[in-house]
Amino acid sequence: MKAKTIAHNVFYLAAGGLVTRFLFIVVELLIARHLGPEGFGRFSTALAFTTIASYLFNFGLDFHLVKAFSTRPETRRWVFGNTLMIKGIYTAVIYAAMIGVARWLDYDPTTMVLIHLLGWFNVMLAFEETFAAVFQADERMGRISIYRAVQAALLLGAVATGVALERGIVFFAVASLCAATPCAATWFADAVRRCPPRLKPEKTAFILRHSWMFGLAALFFMLNYRLDMVMLSVMKTPAQVGFYSAAYKFIDVFIKVPIILSIAMLPALYRSAADNDGRALFAYRRVTRYLLSLGVPLAFFLAVFAPSLLDRFFGGGFESGAPALRILAAALFFTFIASPASDQLNAAGRQDSILLAWFLVTVLNATLNVLLIPSRGIAGAAWATLASQGALFLLLTGIGARGAHLRPPVGAAVKPLIASGAFALGALLLPVPIAPVAWWCIAPAVYAGLLVALRFFDSTDIDMVRTLLRRGGGDNG
Repeated sequence: MKAKTIAHNVFYLAAGGLVTRFLFIVVELLIARHLGPEGFGRFSTALAFTTIASYLFNFGLDFHLVKAFSTRPETRRWVFGNTLMIKGIYTAVIYAAMIGVARWLDYDPTTMVLIHLLGWFNVMLAFEETFAAVFQADERMGRISIYRAVQAALLLGAVATGVALERGIVFFAVASLCAATPCAATWFADAVRRCPPRLKPEKTAFILRHSWMFGLAALFFMLNYRLDMVMLSVMKTPAQVGFYSAAYKFIDVFIKVPIILSIAMLPALYRSAADNDGRALFAYRRVTRYLLSLGVPLAFFLAVFAPSLLDRFFGGGFESGAPALRILAAALFFTFIASPASDQLNAAGRQDSILLAWFLVTVLNATLNVLLIPSRGIAGAAWATLASQGALFLLLTGIGARGAHLRPPVGAAVKPLIASGAFALGALLLPVPIAPVAWWCIAPAVYAGLLVALRFFDSTDIDMVRTLLRRGGGDNG
């Protein structure tokens, strides 16, 4: 596993991901402030509903493509071509089924229009994921970041125009689709130039046989993060969905951190697992330490400043989502530390174990939502998410500890907990309150200083930071 290549991939994905997430955050804040809780709740319902369907559009095909490209380069052209063909068939069938389910749930006419438009938006995104997988397998993460940042910038421009012209809710769904279409077309042309697709219909069964476990696991993943919003839309009012969606946006932002690490590391992990050289286990322990050091303070920060964050970013009326945000902050921590175990089991070919874990957690999540939402509302949905993420961490690390020696470095959490607790206590005891935005600037430096004082970082950490900052010597363009 090339540490420098991974470091560069993390850098490019992190830089591009931060830019893209920042632009999408601004987009969603503009929509929320313009539409208010009820309108934002309808928009969020349609987006959550179509996002769940989008995981069926993919159904593991892109995971298999990355693995095939990384371990069997000679299959690239026909794997890419067959993946596009299969995804086209999936999309036609699933889109029709999605509309049928939406009608069965008896959504109002406006929400149905949004589902139609955002459904096509997610079709574009699904095919973009396949094009991105081509570059991911080549470990050219810079190109992925550029395309996504450009698309987010186009969307921001369209949404800002709609807000300035005081357009209605449907305009923002149209803007999403219009921003995605030219980017998807350009990305397709670039991917085809890099890897001309070729059809081998006789290999279709082979791809389906090797991708369905990835697909089910990814679907269960998305159900755990979007099913609560859909169930809220059925059981509660659009305004309740708006409150919960506003709280969840903070989780959506930071959940990209383990995802970025996964995208950057998976190709190298697949090769390392195939070589059986032990470096994958080292990477697991090191990445888990880093995610612990990030997940603990983020959970503290979101919990302490929940009402102020919602008020400042989403505007008046959204503070009702604060109780849910405090609970979801703890769920975010479990998501951080469960992600490395999932990646390692994936690279080791343990997709059946991952699938079983996600299935059990999805059943738990759906059951708790049914039991808790009617009486507890958005807090009940948040508790269901927390319980399911905690259960996922226990399941994945339990499976990994037994079969793949993936014992999590629990002791590594002690110093981040001490530093975060000291920081949160200091913030609460200050005689003069400091705005959350100011804390965003102050907190990283203070927290890093506390970790240094506690001697959390070792020589390996310092060497890896130097490698990350040394940006030459890798082709990521």
